[in-house]
Amino acid sequence: LIHLKNQFKDSPELKQVDDEILSWSKRYERLKSIVLAADPDIITFQEMDHLHQFINDEEFGKKYTCYVGDNDKNNTSNDYYNPAKYYDDKKKDELRSENYLTKLIESKVSFAPKSYSHAANFRNKRIKKTNDDNDKKTVVDDDGVAIFWKKDKFKAIELGFLKFPSSKKSEAVIAVVLENIKTEKRINVLTT
Repeated sequence: LIHLKNQFKDSPELKQVDDEILSWSKRYERLKSIVLAADPDIITFQEMDHLHQFINDEEFGKKYTCYVGDNDKNNTSNDYYNPAKYYDDKKKDELRSENYLTKLIESKVSFAPKSYSHAANFRNKRIKKTNDDNDKKTVVDDDGVAIFWKKDKFKAIELGFLKFPSSKKSEAVIAVVLENIKTEKRINVLTT
């Protein structure tokens, strides 16, 4: 792979692929437009490593939330969401196995990141090399799973997580109980 990369490093086609296909800001806009056009009531994401961007996006955030708590339609992620942090001190490391569930539950966000994810490492390296100012501004999350729902259709009643047993990484199933605002019927939504 290194040989191929070196062979094509000055290729204009490779730069075009990088700028038009791999640029996160362009990919995000395409993804967001597809989701908003489909207009689903509930969305589950896997390999989600841009949670902060989705919940801070004005257009997306008007319609959808992943916050379980006060049903304030004006919440932004800055009000309630902080990505988990790694620390050398085992007691403080929020994604360490024994601290993981506590961090998830305290966040009140239906997002379960994988600890020590390759996506976060990849994005940090890519951000250092990019010329795209929007890419440089993004908050890096570990990739994980998330559940979003329409704010005007559902209210979240309960949030739960089931941690997968693993000695090296922490990851979980998310379960959210949603209540339809009009009918008061409840549904369970899970994602892994």
